Amino acid sequence: MKKILVILVLMTLGISTAMAHEVTSEIGISANPGDEEPKICVYHRDIVIGYEADPVGINIFDYRTSNYMFAGEQLEFTVVVRDPNGVTDIGFARLKNIVTNNSVICTPTTLPASCDGLGAKNTLTDKAFVCLLTAQPEVDLTPPTNNPAMDDKDEMGWYGPEQVKIVVENSGGVETSATHVEIWWFNPALALSVTTSDDQAIHFEDMDTQTRYAHSENNLEIQNLAEGGVNMWMFLAGTDLTSPTGGICPDTNALRIEQNMWYRAWSGTQWTSNEGWVSMGKYNQDDSCVVTTQSLVGHCYGGKPVPYPTTIDTYDPLENVLTNQGTLGVEFKIHYPTPCIGTYNQGTLSIIGKAI
Repeated sequence: MKKILVILVLMTLGISTAMAHEVTSEIGISANPGDEEPKICVYHRDIVIGYEADPVGINIFDYRTSNYMFAGEQLEFTVVVRDPNGVTDIGFARLKNIVTNNSVICTPTTLPASCDGLGAKNTLTDKAFVCLLTAQPEVDLTPPTNNPAMDDKDEMGWYGPEQVKIVVENSGGVETSATHVEIWWFNPALALSVTTSDDQAIHFEDMDTQTRYAHSENNLEIQNLAEGGVNMWMFLAGTDLTSPTGGICPDTNALRIEQNMWYRAWSGTQWTSNEGWVSMGKYNQDDSCVVTTQSLVGHCYGGKPVPYPTTIDTYDPLENVLTNQGTLGVEFKIHYPTPCIGTYNQGTLSIIGKAI
């Protein structure tokens, strides 16, 4: 019989053999969990305005309806960053104003219980930050640095609609793709259109000889043309009327505006004092300008709110707001004391708008 020789070759990959009572083998292994990018959730957004701003603003309570900021005000975000690879992969969050490439590092803060968009907190993957950006003046006033690149950037100032962007850096300081972007208008210009219904100065009908009152034959018409969607609190003041040719009314050459002139106004559904009349305030540039949530009515440089609040006991400052692009109408009446002789055509009305 023919014999056949069989040779068995044992490979180390997956099969081993030995003459002893144990066997050992090795095989390679690899895995790749991936490097998933972090996500940003905005937990809270606020603007520091009013008494806390520098310079101090008229807005003493937390009320702003559009994305605009003035110099000295601060934009504050509380954000939650979630990195599926764990909190150790989260470095910092930054808040940037793209127009000047100015950025601030956000400060770590207490992690909230949840954030809309991410759900309940996860201490293994989540970290919270507070980001604070202070708006600078429209025109940069800092001395030059003699560094052309920096000076060119600074001279751009803070004006107009620009991106405010939150970015996240990883533990290596490398900016990730996680971003949150909003458009904010810095230092918007305020503007009012002030006309009358007949394009003439405010003038009055003939005096009623029985009551000695007269109503204006035209109305004051005001429109808010401010940039950036700015709404304004409106105030109205005036000066005494005097006669250029001399007169007596009743004992001086002045028709006193606080005692002898009234107004009522309307803007949308807002109407002065339940259709009543309000005595005029006398303009005083040295007076303060105050909006208050207290029982006292706000005032500005001697002026009173327009429209005047309809509430009787409590002042609601939202009742003398002129919305952006909105219009405000004002009519007047006047009383002539006895005697009142002369032509009193030297006087002015001051329409004062303060940004909310």
